Amino acid sequence: MAAQYPTLVDVAKRLDPDGRIASIAEILAKVNPILMDVPMIEGNLPTGHQGTIRTGLPAVAWRLLNYGTLPTKSTTKAVTDSCGILEAFSEIDKEVYRLNGANDAFRASEDTAFLESMSQEIASTLFYGNAFTDPEEFTGLSVRYSDTVGPENAAHVLAGAATDAEVNTSVWLISWGERSIHGIYPKGSVAGLEYQNLGEQTRRGIGTGDTYVTANDGRLMQVMVSHFMQKFGLHLRDWASCVRAQYSTTLFDARLGTLAEDPSHSTYAGTKIGTLLHEMLYTIPLRLRATGGFNPVFYCSPLMKNNIDLAMLGMGTNQLTVKEMEGRGPVTHFMGVPIYECDALLNTEARVTVA
Repeated sequence: MAAQYPTLVDVAKRLDPDGRIASIAEILAKVNPILMDVPMIEGNLPTGHQGTIRTGLPAVAWRLLNYGTLPTKSTTKAVTDSCGILEAFSEIDKEVYRLNGANDAFRASEDTAFLESMSQEIASTLFYGNAFTDPEEFTGLSVRYSDTVGPENAAHVLAGAATDAEVNTSVWLISWGERSIHGIYPKGSVAGLEYQNLGEQTRRGIGTGDTYVTANDGRLMQVMVSHFMQKFGLHLRDWASCVRAQYSTTLFDARLGTLAEDPSHSTYAGTKIGTLLHEMLYTIPLRLRATGGFNPVFYCSPLMKNNIDLAMLGMGTNQLTVKEMEGRGPVTHFMGVPIYECDALLNTEARVTVA
């Protein structure tokens, strides 16, 4: 769906002549497929991107012959989104390295665990990052769509839990695009990715399996060091391009794997999931849905995906189809829109603020 826009892998391949950064980007995307969807746009700042969000349309007027029209303008708001800096050092005992052939293939296999951890952290921050409380992060979607208050959130945050005591999970509908919502990387960088082979270094420590701990008794060891860094941010250009629907996991029937129907709960707590997905889709305004840049994707936790499949199969809906997606295998679609699992999405969210 979002393939028409350059992703992290596409940008890395285009900017990286020797292929090393591109291969790291491919591992990051393979480990966490949401990174296969996020369009990556170079920021206009060394630390991120400053953009303008349209907050209102200009007024227009009918006029008579020989009568003028007052000039008007749209209303906008300048927003600066910063990139977070994610860093990791992979260190391997030199003797372990030598016993395994002292080749780059072995080091790369060991480094994969660090890349997987970085990929999971990026995906988690995409949804839950909060630069207001943790300034080293970038601000994710949950902070931007955190309540049902205000002209934007009132339409694009659908809250289901009846009480603050309930735990929740969110289903997200995102239309990725250069003019809607996309990832950013710092100006002048190679997709925000950096890799350094720091070679052999001396460490003071005692081996404990695959790692080591610092020791004060003078012991030394030689290690092979790799350094990874990812600078990544998120820029929301059009508020209407995203919808968050929270569903109370308290209502899941764990035995049957279906969604309980309890009319005593508010709005979406007692709504069939097909109705919820349909409403999310049509929450996106027609001006976006009717254009070629509309690339909607549903995201949910594996638990929610299981419940969606089972509940909708039980409903016998003809709006549910399964298609083979490159790199992802068979994927459930609702009204032609793919529903992707994302391990980063929690089943233990606090309830969004309800007006």
